[in-house]
Amino acid sequence: MPQKSPSRLIYCAIILMLLSGCGPRLPLTPTPAPVTIQFAYLQSTVDYQGLADQYHKLKPNVTVNLAPLAGQDFRGAQMLEQTNADVFRWDASMMSANYLPNLLKLDNLLMLSQEFPKDDMIPGALEALQAGGVQYGIPAGINPVVAYASPKRFAAANAPLPSSVWSLDEMLALATQTNNQQGQISDANYSVGLCIGGDYSLDPLIFTFLFGGNIFDRLPDPTRIVLNRPENVAAVKWYAGLTTQYGVTPKASTFAGSAVRADTNTLVEVNKCAMWLGYYADLKEGTWGTDIENRPSMLPLPTGNVKVSVVYMDGYFISAKARNALACWDWINYLIGQPEAAGAMIPPRLSQVQAETFQKSAGTDAAAVANSLPAKIVVFTQNLGDYQLLRQAFVSYTGVINAIIQGQVDAQTALDQAQKAIDQGGGGN
Repeated sequence: MPQKSPSRLIYCAIILMLLSGCGPRLPLTPTPAPVTIQFAYLQSTVDYQGLADQYHKLKPNVTVNLAPLAGQDFRGAQMLEQTNADVFRWDASMMSANYLPNLLKLDNLLMLSQEFPKDDMIPGALEALQAGGVQYGIPAGINPVVAYASPKRFAAANAPLPSSVWSLDEMLALATQTNNQQGQISDANYSVGLCIGGDYSLDPLIFTFLFGGNIFDRLPDPTRIVLNRPENVAAVKWYAGLTTQYGVTPKASTFAGSAVRADTNTLVEVNKCAMWLGYYADLKEGTWGTDIENRPSMLPLPTGNVKVSVVYMDGYFISAKARNALACWDWINYLIGQPEAAGAMIPPRLSQVQAETFQKSAGTDAAAVANSLPAKIVVFTQNLGDYQLLRQAFVSYTGVINAIIQGQVDAQTALDQAQKAIDQGGGGN
């Protein structure tokens, strides 16, 4: 899948009493006038100005000061320190243990807010922003990892495009059928069956999740690396076999001396990939250009040993120091009622993704993905948890895969050795 830089790594007396569960349960009342709240978010996510203006017309006593952050290099700690935000949109890395003390617990607000559309939220989305059974965030947008297929490459191989219900075995069969890495990369029919891997790629972990595995003790906020689970062994064998046994991944030798790099983004841009993994939002954001002729088809991840959706997810969070938590809560409730607030991601409510307007704007394939998310959601990004722990996990796991591909060791031995090294070094404890 396209590599994401591992930046952004590493997740009031009555009102305070009410929100912490220590005071009497009072009904939510209209926010007194005038009120000003500060809302922070990444500028690239969505333009909130129109939404803020519309909200102000509905609630003239409330002013939402927007604090857009430019670029992708902000981490949660920087955002909290630099913006003094009352409420903000951020990715799920905010659920890391070191950030939770900065967040307001939302359970009482949820319980007292009769109009909150809890039953209309996409299954698993609310739960994904809980820690220890406590609700800290409200889903703002869901960005699942999906599969993409190139109609052009499939047509050249006389292969049918995958259906929306498919398996890992079908993915492998189609990758084999569409793979044509004979000759030069410049040849018109040159095709890589399955473009995976690369620096900072989550691909090995995505397939590991599909096998029912996990290289961490828990998600979110992992504390220990666990490499040698049986499911991980099976996943690593299969993943390495894509290169060693079936040869459907990019062949490094082909790219030696070529101006084309053997990474997924580059290969997709020059239309040499039959299939690859990416994010749902990549299509709408035009990650690989906006050429309609070469528009890829979006598919849900194939089913492996478990049916799971691996997602990058944004949430709305209220600062524990918010000057008016009720106003922040009302703003959040307004936003989740506006599907456009999700930006390029999937809106968080079922009624929104099932609406005819969404079906038309998203496209048939993307709408099908949005409507077929399994209830089991694994929230995972390179920004989740402790950076050093995640870096060690990436390095260890990809090192194992590279060693297997090079024929140096078998999967079980490699994972056992890597686990032993981690445990002895103390980095996984």
